[in-house]
Amino acid sequence: MAALRSSTRGLDQLPWERKSLGSQLTSLEKSSDEGKRKGSRRASFRRVSFNQPKNGLFGLRVDEICVVVDDKRLNIQKKVLSEGSEYFRALLASGMKESKNSQVVLHGVSLEAFQVIVEFLMSGNLCCNCVSVEEVLDTAVFLQMEGLLNYMTRNMTVATCVACLRIAEKHFIPSLGNAAYRFMTKHYIHLLKSAEFDRLPTLQKRRLATYRHTAVPPAPFERNNSSQHCHLAEYDSTAKQFMCAVGNYSVTSPKSPDNPRPLNVFNHMEARWQNFCKVPGELSTHGCSMCVIHNFLVIIGGYTSAQRDGLQTEAFVYDPLFNTWSIFPSLSTPRALLGLAVVEDHDVIYAIGM
Repeated sequence: MAALRSSTRGLDQLPWERKSLGSQLTSLEKSSDEGKRKGSRRASFRRVSFNQPKNGLFGLRVDEICVVVDDKRLNIQKKVLSEGSEYFRALLASGMKESKNSQVVLHGVSLEAFQVIVEFLMSGNLCCNCVSVEEVLDTAVFLQMEGLLNYMTRNMTVATCVACLRIAEKHFIPSLGNAAYRFMTKHYIHLLKSAEFDRLPTLQKRRLATYRHTAVPPAPFERNNSSQHCHLAEYDSTAKQFMCAVGNYSVTSPKSPDNPRPLNVFNHMEARWQNFCKVPGELSTHGCSMCVIHNFLVIIGGYTSAQRDGLQTEAFVYDPLFNTWSIFPSLSTPRALLGLAVVEDHDVIYAIGM
């Protein structure tokens, strides 16, 4: 018993036994959380390791290469890099001395942007939460990743179109630049309401507004020999002008799928009116008001029927360049028979009266 008591007193003097039970549990929870975070990171990047392993030179497998970015080592499968990047494909298959190295150092590339690119190569999805889209695209151009650029072209949004245009002009990529201009032309109203529009230089804003008033899509990029900058080829400013008319249903022409209500335009070359497109069935034109801004036909206000028993709350906009109708921001107070005034340079429509 004396020996046991002596051993117990000896254990009481050990440092880790002096910790409280609560602190021990806290330490265990922290270790568990760290393990979960490391495990999720390894699962997310599969064969990507952020710390230098202890076994081997870099802990590499035969099918891997160590990529050093911002002094961090990432072990990545060669096949993944070769299939997604022409830069790595040429590097690994060149047969030169560099292709036999087990490590490649990327200079001028941020770790965050490269992580996003690796995740894209692994999953096919692009998520730029922690880094700007422009930085990711800049890195993709450096690594010659045509697949990622094509992905951005197919999945362009209002939040990414300006970054795509800036990268296209910086590196002269006509396909990406034309796609960006076409997207911004088609979604011009939504772009005007976003913070991305303010990032556009004044010259690009003027060009975009000019293309909104032409009946032709954006031209391919051309090089300006005098300044060595990329720009879009300018079209003739004489765009096709036409008058349009949107009217009510005739009593003798009831609404039906076989007899849709048309939008009529005046063909000044032939001096006659002709049908141009169908009007949405939910749009009532009784007592409505119309205006044109940035080559969009905007229809606001009006009554829901010829009996004037209700006011129309929705507004509509027609885009003649793409032959599409969409919902336009409605008036805060429904009205009919009102006047509209447009100040296009300031992107403003004034609604006056009734």
